[in-house]
Amino acid sequence: MANETSNFHKKLEEENKLTAFYEAIVKDEGNYTLQERLFMQLLNTKIIQVEYKENRSRKLFRGLGVMGLVVSALTTVLLGLKSANSNLLTIVQTNTALTASALTTLLVGVKNLYDVDNYYFRIKTMLDKLKILRYRYVFDLTNKMNKEKKNQLPDKEMDAFIQEFNSIVGDGYWEGKGQKHPVEPDGSPEGPGKKEKDE
Repeated sequence: MANETSNFHKKLEEENKLTAFYEAIVKDEGNYTLQERLFMQLLNTKIIQVEYKENRSRKLFRGLGVMGLVVSALTTVLLGLKSANSNLLTIVQTNTALTASALTTLLVGVKNLYDVDNYYFRIKTMLDKLKILRYRYVFDLTNKMNKEKKNQLPDKEMDAFIQEFNSIVGDGYWEGKGQKHPVEPDGSPEGPGKKEKDE
């Protein structure tokens, strides 16, 4: 338990350092242009907003899923129970099972009506992409600042590190879950009829 608490505090400490670095770019009028600082602030603000939405949608997604599983299990148990000589107990079990079954149907209906699963996957994917964009933007800004330093890594080597980092932190699983059809490099959805249109 103590080890988990220590790791949690270390995680917060490292995240605070990174946040302070982002904020320093926004405040640094001497080394960065107004447009560069504005875009940095835009990324920070948007990520915070999407993190809030992702947190809410994750709780709803998991909450409805767990509730559905629990109620479904309860229904199965109640329908499988056998009462010896009590008709009243049998009636109570049957009615409770029917109520639980109706509640399960309601939960599934709410998830489908508001497309909870797909919404969560899309928000999760958006958050990951925004964070990757911020990583790359900060790398590019700092790379521009270090052009005159002799010990700077060559651009190609630095780009290779950035690409590898992005490929590790980018979660393709959520991206695949969040869209019904893959997305082409130009942003257009890939689907039936696309090849015919291109031809």
